[in-house]
Amino acid sequence: MEVFKNLALYRESSIPLYRQLSDAIRVMIEDGTLAQGYKLPTIRALSKHLKVNNMTVISAYKYLESHHFIYSLVGSGTYVAPERRNQLPEPILKNQYNARQAVSSQITPDTINFADTSTDAKLFPVEAFKKAFDDALARDGGLAFDYQDSQGYEPLRESLCAYLETCSIKTSPSRIQIISGAQQGLDILAKALLEPGDVLLTEQPTFYGAVGAFATRGATVYEMPMEDDGPDMDAVESLMKQYRPRFLYVMPNFQTPTGISYGAEKKHRLLELVYKYESYIIEEDNQNDFYYDGNPRVPLKALDYRNRCIYVKSFSKILMPGLRIGCMVLPRKLAVATVKRNTDIATSGYIQRAFDLYLRDGGYSAHCAFMRGEYGKRYQTALEAIKRQLTGYVKYTPPDGGLSFWLTLSRREWSGYVEEFCEAVLAHDVIITPGSVFSARGDAFRVSFAAVSADRITEGINVIASVLRGEGK
Repeated sequence: MEVFKNLALYRESSIPLYRQLSDAIRVMIEDGTLAQGYKLPTIRALSKHLKVNNMTVISAYKYLESHHFIYSLVGSGTYVAPERRNQLPEPILKNQYNARQAVSSQITPDTINFADTSTDAKLFPVEAFKKAFDDALARDGGLAFDYQDSQGYEPLRESLCAYLETCSIKTSPSRIQIISGAQQGLDILAKALLEPGDVLLTEQPTFYGAVGAFATRGATVYEMPMEDDGPDMDAVESLMKQYRPRFLYVMPNFQTPTGISYGAEKKHRLLELVYKYESYIIEEDNQNDFYYDGNPRVPLKALDYRNRCIYVKSFSKILMPGLRIGCMVLPRKLAVATVKRNTDIATSGYIQRAFDLYLRDGGYSAHCAFMRGEYGKRYQTALEAIKRQLTGYVKYTPPDGGLSFWLTLSRREWSGYVEEFCEAVLAHDVIITPGSVFSARGDAFRVSFAAVSADRITEGINVIASVLRGEGK
């Protein structure tokens, strides 16, 4: 116990106590303070010494054992392993994912907001949804406001099966869980299926909100490096072989924030790796309806012949962000209805009934086509402005869909200073999002055209170009 006398845990830190403890023990093992074969204190003794509960020590020991730093012998104790892996790469911690928020006083009616990813309110299908709400109320009366089954309104689950089949996903109402948006779906999955010490892989970079949901459950999150057509599959296999992750969280079509869509070969190989190492995939799909080249992308779930993929679909992005409606398609072995019930009992029955009518009447498919037309124009405007004004200053891959461009600074003047670059652009009343918001390495930033009109897209790109050229300093 003597070697632990100076060990301090910081209760105000955003890093879970068990991770602080496991990292401290890991450092002592790696620097030789704890030799191979050293017998660690009992759970009770160490928890008493550190004034933490037993679960903190149990979770720390479980994490270290899962990575082969220590091992346990029943009736004997816990020991430092004789053979250790190389030092673990640094995991993502949730406090690294605090989004850069623009100061509200800096946003004026003249501000060009390339950070906002909410679609233009002028394009919301207000009248069509008003009719769906009225029809639901006329048909169901007060029942429209009654509690629903926590799994979701059954007719809606049936109509979603028909919609999903148009995406090549075949499922049944019993496998669908209605959710109040994709973020709630990720939170429910984290609560239902993750335990402290579980390993989860994500793309690098990725959506910070998802990582936050997983990290709050004590999961250890490692990143998969990305290429232009999806993850570096050799790196992914190496990570899976070493850490045996419980889940992989991915967005294979128009990924946030890069806009990358996986190639067909990588989709198939990723699934085969998941089957081989007995993991699961959490596939989030919130921008798959925004394709502009006439080629709808195939979800991983549609290729999943062994049922190891959890499909999370939000309808809020293409309809109305405040609608908060989505669904999950779950493998038979996984159930989350109890966690959903404990979270908010059920998603609004009135919204579910209206959305069911909207789907059945063809309103959703018609609106998707309309939005592809409108945002296809904005996409082309942004692409042409980037080609014309930013060639030689940034590198990028045209995504052919989604709501944004992922740009990497290529000029030496701003190399390593992407935050300062974003501030310089902000001084000209244009907001862009630095890659650090998504734990991105290097000099990347995101330009979203979701909430910006076509004429202002060109104006905003011109401002970015002027800052890159060093004008107006």
